Amino acid sequence: MSDELHYAQSGRSGLDEYLAGSNARWPIIKFLSLSLYSAWILLTMTTPSAVAQAEIESPAIYSSLLYLLSGVALAACLFLCGIFCMRLQPWLKKRWFVLGAGLIAGMGTYLLSGGAPGEHYGTLFPVGSVLTGLGTAFVCLKIGCVYAEMYMGNPFVITIASVLLSNLVFFLCMGVPPDAQRVLIALLPAGASLLTWFDVKNPRHASTLEKDLIPIESLPTHLFLRLNLTIFLMCVAVGAIRGMAGLVHPAEGWTPAVIVFASMVAWGIGLVAFSIAFTLRNFEISSVYLPAALGSAAVIAVCSLFGSNLGPLVNVVANVGYNVFIIVVWCLLQDLASRTTLNPVRVFGFGRGSSGAGTTLGWLASFIIFFYGTSSDLLPLLFVISALLVLASGVLMRGSFTISQALQRTLKERRRVDASDEQKRAAEQDEVEASSLTIADPLAAACAQLAEEMGLTTREAEAMELLGRGRTVGYVAEELGISYNTVKGYVKNVYAKCGVHSRQDLISAIEKRWGG
Repeated sequence: MSDELHYAQSGRSGLDEYLAGSNARWPIIKFLSLSLYSAWILLTMTTPSAVAQAEIESPAIYSSLLYLLSGVALAACLFLCGIFCMRLQPWLKKRWFVLGAGLIAGMGTYLLSGGAPGEHYGTLFPVGSVLTGLGTAFVCLKIGCVYAEMYMGNPFVITIASVLLSNLVFFLCMGVPPDAQRVLIALLPAGASLLTWFDVKNPRHASTLEKDLIPIESLPTHLFLRLNLTIFLMCVAVGAIRGMAGLVHPAEGWTPAVIVFASMVAWGIGLVAFSIAFTLRNFEISSVYLPAALGSAAVIAVCSLFGSNLGPLVNVVANVGYNVFIIVVWCLLQDLASRTTLNPVRVFGFGRGSSGAGTTLGWLASFIIFFYGTSSDLLPLLFVISALLVLASGVLMRGSFTISQALQRTLKERRRVDASDEQKRAAEQDEVEASSLTIADPLAAACAQLAEEMGLTTREAEAMELLGRGRTVGYVAEELGISYNTVKGYVKNVYAKCGVHSRQDLISAIEKRWGG
C-alpha cells in the first residue's frame, strides 16, 4: 500500500476515512472547488432571469446594483477576516462552518434569481445581495487556504484547468430550464464548500511544505502592503472600465455566453502558449503573475480608448480581460500564501478584499459618471484615469516588480544557509562518531592510524588488527574467509611495510600509537 493510502486509512473511520482515501487517490478533487465558485460568479452576474421581477429597466443597472451591494459586503467581510485571521482560521477548519457559509450564499442567490415572491422581491433584493457577499467571503477564504497548501503539480496549470471547468459548468447551467437553473446556481457555493472537505492533510506533505516557507520579514520592505495597494489600484481601473462598458453598451441575451466562450478561448491559448514556452525553456511561471496582471489591466484601459469604435464589442473585451485579470491575481495570491510564512487567511482576506473593494469602487465611479455625466460616451475619460492608476501600480511595485524573484532570492539564500549548517552538523557528527570510536575501541583506532601511516591495503589492515589482538594465522584466515597461505602473505607484507620482524614488534608498534 502506498504512503498516501496508508496515512489516509490509519486511525480514521467513517467520513474522515472516506475523504482521506479520496484525497489520496485523487488529490486534484479539492482544487475543483474553485471551478464551482468561479462558475457561481459568472452565472450570478450574467443571468438576467430576475431582472423583470426586480422591476429594473436595464440588465446592466440590475447587475450594477447587485455588484455594488454584494461587493461591499464581500470586501468588508474579507478585510475583517484578514485582520482577525488567527481567530478565524480554526473555524475555517470546521467543515460544517464552511458548508453553512455556502448555504447562506446559496440562499441569497436563490432569492436574487427569482426564488422570492414577486411582491417582496424589491425588499429581499438587497438582503440576497448581502447574503451572497458574506457567504462567499468565507467560501473564498477556505478555497484560498486549500490552494495555499498545494504540494503537487503546477499551481498555474491546476488553476487554469479549474477555470476552464467552471466555464463548462456555466454552459451546463445555462442549458437547463429556468427553474432547474435557479436551483443549480444556488447549489454551487455549497458544492464548492463540500469539495473543500477533501482537503485532508498528509503529515509527510505538510512537513515538506513547512521547511520551505520563507519568513515574510526577509522579503522586500512592506511587500505585502504594497502588493495589496497595487491590486486595489488596478481593480479600481478595471472595475470602472468594466462597469462603464456594461452601462454604455448593455449586454444582449447572447453576450454572457460569448463572454464566457471568449474567456475559455483566451485561457486555452494561454495554456497552450505556456506549455510550448515551458517545453522550450524551463522557467518559473509565477514570475509572470504580477507583470501579467499589470499587462491585462493596461489592455483593459487601452480598450476603453477605442470604445466608440468597438461598440458593444468593448463590453465583451472588458469582461474577458477582467476574467483573465482576476484569475491572474488569484495565482499571485496563491504564490505568496504557499511560499511565505504569511497566514493564508490574511493573504486572501486582504488580497481578495483589496480586489473586491477596488472593483466595487471602480464600478460605483462608472455608475455615478454614467448617470450624472453630460455625454453618453465617457470611456475616453475613464481611459485617462485608469491608465494613471495602472501606471501608479507599476511604480508602487518598483524594486520588487516580480515577487517570485524576491521569493526565489530569499529561498536560495535560505537553502544556502541551511546547506552550510547541515555540513557543519555533519562534520560535528563525524567528529563525535570518531571520538566515540576511539573511546570505545582504542586498539582499532591505533591499528587504523598505523595502517594509514604505513600504506597498508584494506585486507592487510584487517589482518594486522586481528594479529594485534593476539589471533592466530588460522583464526585470521577463518575470520576473513580467505586461505591460510593468503593470510601468511598478508602477514609478510605487514611486517615488511611496518619494518618489524615479529608479532611482538608489531604489537609494540601498535601500542606506541595507542597512547596518541
